Order: sequence, then structure tokens, then C-alpha cells
Amino acid sequence: MEKNELLMKFAYLKEQGEILMRNIAMMEDRLRETLIARNTLEELKKIDKGELLVPIGGGCYIEADIKKLNKITINVGAGIAKEVSIEESISKLDENTDNIKKVISNARENLSKIEKELAAIDQELRKQQ
Repeated sequence: MEKNELLMKFAYLKEQGEILMRNIAMMEDRLRETLIARNTLEELKKIDKGELLVPIGGGCYIEADIKKLNKITINVGAGIAKEVSIEESISKLDENTDNIKKVISNARENLSKIEKELAAIDQELRKQQ
């Protein structure tokens, strides 16, 4: 392969690698949020009713009184939400966790392949100098 072709391929692969790294970071954030939601539901299951502080963002909380906690509203996609039991919601979060972990794993595999190919191109470019 000619030097210009190798340089173009290197630039393309480097950009793809950066995109993958950003996607992995976003998916890791989503995984953390999903695990926090699951843990929160597990803890709420234990109290069933009573007062608690609910984070609303920016380090702010509101005091809320739970009279009975038997249904959770979850997003099922395409802007549609439905009420489900806590157990169903936890099950859905577990399913989402597994799916996110698979996506992260696949992205890391692809990133590894790109990194190997970048190293090979770098080595070839050094030979051509």
C-alpha cells in the first residue's frame, strides 16, 4: 500500500477508534445509571412506605412521602411508558444491564482490533521512511 493510502487509512481508523471510545464512555454512564436505579428499587422495596429524600439534580433534594410503593413507571421505548411491579422493573433493569454489558464488550473488541490495525499501519509507515 502506498504511503498516502496508509495515512488515509490510519486517519480513518483513528477517528473510528475515538468514536468507539466515546460510545463506550456513554454506555458505561448508562450502565452506572441502570445499576443505581436497580439498587434504589431494591432499597425502596425494603421500606415500602415512609419519608425519603429524592435527588432532583444539582445536589438538590426534595422530601417525599411514599404511601405505598407497588408500581413503577418504566420507559418501554418510542416514548411509551407503562406501570409495572417493582420486581418486573428490577428484572427489566437486569436485562438492560446485560444488554449494555454486551454492547460495551463488543465495542471494546472492535476498539482492540482498530488499535492493532493502527499499530500495524504505524509500523508499515516507519518502514517506508
